[in-house]
Amino acid sequence: MMHFKTVNYSNMIKSSLLLIIIIFALFLMKSNISAKYTEVIKVIENKTSLQEGVSRLIINSAVPILKISMNNEVDDDLHEGNVQSFLGYFTDVDLKNPQTYLASQIPLLSLSDANVLQGSVGGNLSSIESANEEKISVEITDRNLEPKLLENVKIDSSKPKVIIYHTHTTESYISTPANNYEMMGDHRTTDQNYNVCKVGEEIKKYIESHYGVAVHHDMTLHDYPSYEGSYNRSKPTIENLLKQFPDAQYIIDVHRDAFADSEAARKVMVMDVMGEQASKIMFVVGKSNPHWQENYYSALKLNQKIEELSPGLSKGILVKDRSIYNQDISNKAILIEVGSDSNTLEEALLSAKIFARALGEVLKDNP
Repeated sequence: MMHFKTVNYSNMIKSSLLLIIIIFALFLMKSNISAKYTEVIKVIENKTSLQEGVSRLIINSAVPILKISMNNEVDDDLHEGNVQSFLGYFTDVDLKNPQTYLASQIPLLSLSDANVLQGSVGGNLSSIESANEEKISVEITDRNLEPKLLENVKIDSSKPKVIIYHTHTTESYISTPANNYEMMGDHRTTDQNYNVCKVGEEIKKYIESHYGVAVHHDMTLHDYPSYEGSYNRSKPTIENLLKQFPDAQYIIDVHRDAFADSEAARKVMVMDVMGEQASKIMFVVGKSNPHWQENYYSALKLNQKIEELSPGLSKGILVKDRSIYNQDISNKAILIEVGSDSNTLEEALLSAKIFARALGEVLKDNP
């Protein structure tokens, strides 16, 4: 049986019309075209969507003659007239929206959507979430059920898979009746029962008792009496620990975040998990070192597991371009912020358990 190929005249007409418009655009082009990097900055400043920004750069490089038509700062009189209307009517291409052009040529792109997660160690609430956002509640499902406590578990402390330490050891939380302590400065204390050492100990206890994985927790004081130079002082600590335990799979620096407006921050740093309040957490990766991609991947695996267990608990991964955080020492290094100075220790300890469970699950999947 003979088969005749069907000709899609609609697509041919669209392509022809598009070619005509492009040729016509040659006569309307202006001579001055902004540089690529200037355009990237404009995309960011104008808060343009990720899809539009990427699409714009691709088209500007591959089809330079369209660049002027997609520039928001040029005279729009012509584009708002017959040319744009004519092209949009017949081809579904909007000259002001570069993504529609790529989607017309690569249909799969029309299905895409991108979401940019932002966070800030410095406490910029507007870049994290709206200060008026309602507290998130996690529904009770099978994934929220804790693994059973192991019986008669034997931990080989000489071969830990996880190392926990604290560059800012004195960082602490809001004082409560259950955890009342004498604060030293802005939410700081050398008492290990109330600072981030308590959070680190909770992580260690949970992983060892539920997964049988050895954890070494170092509580050396690095930020007292002087906060300045803390990373310089914690570096020899972690170097010595790595020499002592070279087979460790994760080296985790546990911190808590801080905000200028702690009252506003609290509205976005607290989350309801099965009827209990937990603090938000965030991963931080320093990009100014040769291991940053591997460290990012390690953080990404943990972040994904946390999202499976308690969606919304993590604020994501913050990548700092000019920072190191001693992550140049190893390709297994992670920095995590468990809560902030707007959270209570009780909230941070609940999040520590969830993080520990995520870490335990990742270790179980990758023994």
